[in-house]
Amino acid sequence: HTSTNVVYPVEDRSSALTSPVDPKRTILNTIGTEKWSTAGQWVEYSFSVSTSGMYDIYSRFMQSYLDGMYVSRSLSIFAEEYTDAADFAAKHNGSTSGYYNGVPYREASQLRYNYSTDWQMTNMTDGLDHNGDGTADTYQIYLEKDVVYTIRYQVTLGTMNDQIRKIESILNALNEDYLNIIKLTGSSPDDYRDYNFSRLLPETLVSMIVEGERLLEVSEFLKTTAGVASTYSGICDKLASLLDRLGRDESEIAKNLDNLKSYVGSLGTMLTDAKTQPLQVDYLLIQPGSAEVPAAKANFFQAVWHEMSSFFWSFFRDYNSMGAMEESNSGETISVWLAYGRDQAQVIRSICTNEFTPDNKIAVDLKLVAGGTLLPSILAGMGPDVYIGLDQASVINYAIRGALQNIEGMDGFDQTISEFNEAAMMVLGTADADGDMHYYGLPVTQGFSMMFVRQDVLNDLNVPIPTTWQDIYEAQTVLEANNMEIGLTTDYKMFLYQLGGELFADEGMRINLDSKLGLQAFETMCNMFTQYSFPYTYSAANRFRTGEMPIIISDYTSLYNHLKVFATELDGCWTFVPLPGYYDEDGNLNNCSISSASAEVMIAGSPRLEAAWKFMKWYAGPECQTEYAEEMVAIIGDSAKHATANAAALQKLPWTADELEQIMKQFNNLASVPNYPGYYYIDRFTSFAF
Repeated sequence: HTSTNVVYPVEDRSSALTSPVDPKRTILNTIGTEKWSTAGQWVEYSFSVSTSGMYDIYSRFMQSYLDGMYVSRSLSIFAEEYTDAADFAAKHNGSTSGYYNGVPYREASQLRYNYSTDWQMTNMTDGLDHNGDGTADTYQIYLEKDVVYTIRYQVTLGTMNDQIRKIESILNALNEDYLNIIKLTGSSPDDYRDYNFSRLLPETLVSMIVEGERLLEVSEFLKTTAGVASTYSGICDKLASLLDRLGRDESEIAKNLDNLKSYVGSLGTMLTDAKTQPLQVDYLLIQPGSAEVPAAKANFFQAVWHEMSSFFWSFFRDYNSMGAMEESNSGETISVWLAYGRDQAQVIRSICTNEFTPDNKIAVDLKLVAGGTLLPSILAGMGPDVYIGLDQASVINYAIRGALQNIEGMDGFDQTISEFNEAAMMVLGTADADGDMHYYGLPVTQGFSMMFVRQDVLNDLNVPIPTTWQDIYEAQTVLEANNMEIGLTTDYKMFLYQLGGELFADEGMRINLDSKLGLQAFETMCNMFTQYSFPYTYSAANRFRTGEMPIIISDYTSLYNHLKVFATELDGCWTFVPLPGYYDEDGNLNNCSISSASAEVMIAGSPRLEAAWKFMKWYAGPECQTEYAEEMVAIIGDSAKHATANAAALQKLPWTADELEQIMKQFNNLASVPNYPGYYYIDRFTSFAF
């Protein structure tokens, strides 16, 4: 059993001793990796022994993820068939030996698994030498015969928790030091100017020296526990050396500010890695203490034979197919292609197997394909029934050339599209000469821009969160005085629709950019960079993390996901809100955002239209999208938030209450940009044709 359905078996063919292993087939023979790395996740196994006595618990594992660090697990044992110790004693001659209901001893709460690129075998140990004999102590446990035990391995930070808190404290202090410096010098200081840091920022200089000394303590801890220097200890050493030099010689600060920024970023990445505890386990072995310990690594002949077999069978394995499901009662199978990653495909495969086929009696042959595969396959008449992951522009390009099946006449179409925002459906259809809309896909993802703000920085400068573009100009004045900037978008359509204009005129027969509002929107966008000197190009995540750019307009999922992994130390210091906008004549704020979508489509000419449509409705529906989104978050973390286009599924994602409130405000205020045949006539001469 596992704590979540995303902690599941994975294939490993790297060793001949992995049990079981087969070079010609996919065997899910290990558990863990990054999927079993979040504190609190656990796996459970039940067992019993035939003879009472002292037993060792060995695990064959690989921890090749954190260079020079160890990961921790907590071991608990339960004799669940007994209500309490008294019940156990009553049935075992008055003895409670062998009764457990949790962690059996303190050391088992912080078992240690060290780094290595090879498979390892270890007994239960916390990695510490309590007896003073120079080796880490190992532990045995007494087990009573014929008692059914449940053993639980749970992810924990163990003794690394103290170091993580120390690194977080150091990182917060260094970020504050960096902000203090750039408020005085700007992000690109003059190397030859005397900024008089010792007089203006004496506390910052002292802070850098102190934090450098604390980093050396972290480095020494990592070297001691790992027994060797590593990438992470090297980061600490280099940053500590730089901080000592900057704190003692102020003339070095300006010329090394970029280095400081880079090293602090590396320390933040180190902190993110240290908070994860990935571990891959082949098997657990419970054996008497006198038994011989099995080998962890294959010998020379075993390894050679395994590699030769793997090489031979590599010519016959289909690496793209995710496997067809069992034949349904109706014998109907549809082909579904998707241009996603393998992790995403595995999740979709699992959901299809467990839900779609049993409910609809339709098997799904799921295949991973490259992004450019669809065009030649359609031209060759070998396309799939359903394709997932086509961007909105390609949907129309394929549709007007007759490659896609229009879906507005399919069963339940009106009910299905009611689950999506109008802006998502509008870009997947075209209007004919009579003004009737024809749709060629269902939206799967929908992205749109929001405004990200560093609340801690704005509060420090007494700058309110902007709600209008005039507020943006006023905030820029204060931020510029402190050598900070605002990151904006170059999407002129956002300004056009916020001012009340539209992209097309005369029912799509001409572009409306030469109108008064069109020119005003384009001029407004240009003035942002020419008159107000907003930066045109910048690294959003880096500059937002350091505080140089406390306000940024960006796609809500891409930057959110990036920050959740890239800047974990900033949790609670930032948020996102709807875009700034303009007030209309009635006093209403128009702060709409332009969205983009990807879709699933049905290929024209498919002999299985009804079955393909059932799959499309199911996959784009709230239940499937919610389960897919939750599994991706559980596997990868908050960095894998899925930008689903389904409104009901979007609200069920693990957002905070404030995040969901802000997202739905913008989601319900998206501009619809329709497609018209007249616009695509020009494209016929510059694009492919079927």
